[in-house]
Amino acid sequence: MAPRGTGQQSDDDTITLSSRTRQRVASTREPSQRPEEETLDQQTKRLALAKHEREMEILDIQKKTAELAASAAATVATATPQGPPISTGLYEDSAGEITPQTLSLLVAHPGVPERLITAITKGTFNPLDLHKLRRGRSQFDINDSDELAMTNNGIKVKKATGTLKDYGDTPKIWQAGFTTYMLIIGSLYGKDFPAVHMALLGFFQEVMMLADIYTWRDQVLNLTIDHHTLVIHQGVTNTSEWAILSSRRDNYCRTTAVKPTSSESSRKRNNSDGQNNHESYRDQARKSTCGKFNSSGCTYGKCVRKHECEKCGSADHGAAICRKAT
Repeated sequence: MAPRGTGQQSDDDTITLSSRTRQRVASTREPSQRPEEETLDQQTKRLALAKHEREMEILDIQKKTAELAASAAATVATATPQGPPISTGLYEDSAGEITPQTLSLLVAHPGVPERLITAITKGTFNPLDLHKLRRGRSQFDINDSDELAMTNNGIKVKKATGTLKDYGDTPKIWQAGFTTYMLIIGSLYGKDFPAVHMALLGFFQEVMMLADIYTWRDQVLNLTIDHHTLVIHQGVTNTSEWAILSSRRDNYCRTTAVKPTSSESSRKRNNSDGQNNHESYRDQARKSTCGKFNSSGCTYGKCVRKHECEKCGSADHGAAICRKAT
């Protein structure tokens, strides 16, 4: 048997060795278990990794948002196209930044004021301002003064609109302004509403036809402006609204003031010319001598020519029996 003292010493050595081994293992694991003692480089890498993961999450959210927006846009595109907003008041909410759409129209129609093009796009255009849409005229040359208006919120300053006097006695000014208006409406809605072109042309043709029959400023112009305003309130892409009903036309265009037709004007002019020619012929006849009187004697009781001798001027005889020496 081994001595007792020797076995006890061996056990003590074993315990000491195990204790030292556990200390070494603990010392090797301690850095990973104590992050507060990590190096600066490790901290930088860890923060960079966290930032990258956060950026990837944000990109993923943006991607999903874009996909949802594209899906919604596709749904709207396949639905029935929408026309311009229904007007709730002329030139209300017409101010704002120039959109790319308005800018393209400004380039296509030089001289047309930006606020009027914006009003057309928003459905708040006032047809009395059609004369300001004539192309080639500088917007600074147009009388666009300010005026005061009472609103629920107090006094408001706004641009003065046109009047019927701005259109003269012929449809020429209205025709030029409405032509520009048709081009703008066609650019805005012609693709989604192809029939709007024919509706506008039909309205234009009917106005010009009425202007050939009735007086322009007192009747046709009033009808044109009022009907155009009504169409804007109903929506310019509602093509059926552009047609002028006969009952509405008769409220403005009365037969008591119908302009004379071209045939009537021509007949009156011919009658007047014939009367002038007849009077000129009689005046000329009175200045000449009667050939019948000078030859054999005039028996026509209404003869206006001079009954006097062509040789001596005597009223007692004609040239045929005049004894004056030749």
